[in-house]
Amino acid sequence: MKYSRSVNRERDFDKSINYIVTANSKKVASTILASFQQGIHSFTLIGSYGTGKSSFILEFYKSLKAIAVGTEQTLISQEFISYLEEFKRIETISLVGGYSSLSSILAGKLDLSSETTADEVLLKLKSVIKSNRQKGALTVLSIDEFGKTLEYASNNQPEEEMYFLQQLSELINDVDTPSILITTLHQSFEAYSNNLSYLQRQEWTKVKGRFLDIVFLEPVEQLLNLTARR
Repeated sequence: MKYSRSVNRERDFDKSINYIVTANSKKVASTILASFQQGIHSFTLIGSYGTGKSSFILEFYKSLKAIAVGTEQTLISQEFISYLEEFKRIETISLVGGYSSLSSILAGKLDLSSETTADEVLLKLKSVIKSNRQKGALTVLSIDEFGKTLEYASNNQPEEEMYFLQQLSELINDVDTPSILITTLHQSFEAYSNNLSYLQRQEWTKVKGRFLDIVFLEPVEQLLNLTARR
């Protein structure tokens, strides 16, 4: 069995990863799906390096797709199976954040040119989600290492960057839009706004309120259990 200290979701998406499902990871999956049923579509997984956030999202993707095609999956509780079976397909958009504008990162993923405006990026994403919906698909967009993008936003036109993120979350959070957005951070959203003015931090907090925070930490008991089993 090979072991990797970290997972890159773009690089490792099609690789077979020996993911160990824990009570915590199943609880996080259940929180996302229960909230999605209630109309909450945007989430932030918060946990320190090495807690398995990226690996979890990969397994979450694969479990959703397994349900869509009627094969066995490991992560999702039985109570959500019948609801998810309504989706004929799962379409995923995986981004890895960097010290760059979120709109430019998303533009690259959507095969748009570097000259594409932020509004055009959102229109393209809306079109993709609409097309997926017409095919009976659920669209799951994830942004790993999102802290790097927030660092860029806090130092480069924070008002414009936060407005784009606000528009993105509002697009995803539309109750009639079958889509989910998952971001990952090493620390709280607010921690990336320390160098901003009071008014900018207020705007930062307003945008953050569109996301449901989920702490992603394995209890010490679980880590000891895994260690003992190995």
